[in-house]
Amino acid sequence: EKGRDGGWIAGPMIYLEKRLGCPEAAVLYGFFCIPAAFGMGSMVQANAISETVSYVYGIPEAAVGMILVVLAGIVLAGGGRRIFLAAERLVPLSAGLYTAAALAVIILYAGNVPGVILGILADAFSFRSAVGGVAGYGISRCVSYGIARGVFSNEAGLGSLAVLNGSAEMASEELQGQWAIFEVFFDTIVSCTLTALVILCVAGSGTASEFGAENGASLTSLCFFTALGSPGGYAVAVCVVLFAFSTIIAWYYMGRQAAEYLGGKISGKIPAVYTVGYLLAAFFGCLGAMETVWEVSDIFNGLMAVPNLAALVLLVLLLFQCRKNGASAGQTDRLQRLLEQHLRTAQQEQLAQMQAALSSMGDMLARHQQQVGESQTQLLTQTQQGMMRQLQQFEQRLQSLEQNLGQRQEQLRSSVRMQLSEMQEGQNTSARAAQEQLQRNVQQLSQQLQT
Repeated sequence: EKGRDGGWIAGPMIYLEKRLGCPEAAVLYGFFCIPAAFGMGSMVQANAISETVSYVYGIPEAAVGMILVVLAGIVLAGGGRRIFLAAERLVPLSAGLYTAAALAVIILYAGNVPGVILGILADAFSFRSAVGGVAGYGISRCVSYGIARGVFSNEAGLGSLAVLNGSAEMASEELQGQWAIFEVFFDTIVSCTLTALVILCVAGSGTASEFGAENGASLTSLCFFTALGSPGGYAVAVCVVLFAFSTIIAWYYMGRQAAEYLGGKISGKIPAVYTVGYLLAAFFGCLGAMETVWEVSDIFNGLMAVPNLAALVLLVLLLFQCRKNGASAGQTDRLQRLLEQHLRTAQQEQLAQMQAALSSMGDMLARHQQQVGESQTQLLTQTQQGMMRQLQQFEQRLQSLEQNLGQRQEQLRSSVRMQLSEMQEGQNTSARAAQEQLQRNVQQLSQQLQT
C-alpha cells in the first residue's frame, strides 16, 4: 500500500494485516523490526566498518563514526530512490571485487584446498561431533549459533527482503522472487564459503587470536594481507566497507518502512525519531565492542521471524487450497468477488489519495495567498518607511543649509562692519593729519608776518 510520503509500504506488515487479517501481528512485527534495524542493520555493520578501517588504515574510531554518519545521512536524505540507486551500484562492485580477491587467494593456496575440505568433512562427522550431538547441549549451542549467524548473513525467514523486493516497481513479482532466492544463495553458499576457504587455507584451523587477529573482521583482512600483500588487504577492506555500508542503508529503508507503518497506526512522529536514532546507533556502533548488541540483535531477529514464518505457513496453505479448488465454479465466483472487492478498495484508496492531494493543494494555495498578502503589506510598509526616512533626511539637509546660510550672512555682516570701521579710522587719521599740517602752516605764516 501507499505510505504517507507517497512511497510503497511492503513486507510482512502488509500481508499480515491485508491478507491474513491480523493487524495486531503486523504492528508487533513492526515493533520488532525497528530495534533489529538499530542492532543488526546499523550498529553491527558500523562496527565492522570501524574495525576494518581502523585496523587497515589506522583512522580513529570516532572519526570513522562521524564520516559514516555524514555519508549515510547524505544517502538517506534522498529517500528510497537514492537508497536503491546507491545499493544497486555498490553491491555488484563490492561482490565482484571480493569474489575475485577470494578466488585469487584460493588459487595461490590451491594445494591447501583438498586438506581444508577434508578437514571440514572430518570435523563434521568425527566421533567428538557425534558425542556432542548425543549430549544435546553442545549440538543445541552449535545449531543455535549457526542459525543466528545464518539469519544474520542472509536474513532468510525474517521477511526483510519482502520489504525491499515488494517496493520495486520495474519488475514482476515472479522476477523479484527469483532475485530474492538468488540473493540468499549467493550470500550464504558463495560468499561465506569463499571466506571460510580463504581463512582456513591461509590461517589454518586455529582461532583469530592465535593468528594475531582480534576478531573475525581483522582475521579476514589479515588473511588477505598475508596472501595478496597490501593491495589485496586494502581491496578487501574496501569491499567490507562497501558491503557494510550497503547493508546500513538497506536496513534503514526496511526499518523506515516499519516506522512508516507504525506512524500511520500510532503516531506520525515515529519515522522522524527512527531516522535520528538510526544515525546515532551507527555512530555509537563504531566506538566499542558489540557482544551485547549481537545478542540483542539475535533476540529481535528471532522475534521478527516468528510472526513472519507463521504468516508464510498460512499463506502456503491458502495457496494450496486455492490451487486445489481453483477449477470449481464456487472458487471462480469467490475469486471474482475478491477481485471486485480489491478493485473497489483500490478505487477508494485512489479517491482518498486524490481528495488528500486536493486538500493539500488547497492548503498550499491558501498559504501562498497568505504569503502574497503578507509580502504586499510588508512591501508597502517598507516603501512608506523608506519615504519617511528620505523626507527626514531632506529636512535635515534643509536645516543644515539654513544654518550654513545664517553663518555666512553673519560672516558677511562682520566683514562689512570691519571694512567700514577701517575706512572711518583711515578718514579720521587723514583729517587729523591735514588739520595738524594746516596748523603748522598757519604758525609759519604768522612767524613770517612778525618777521
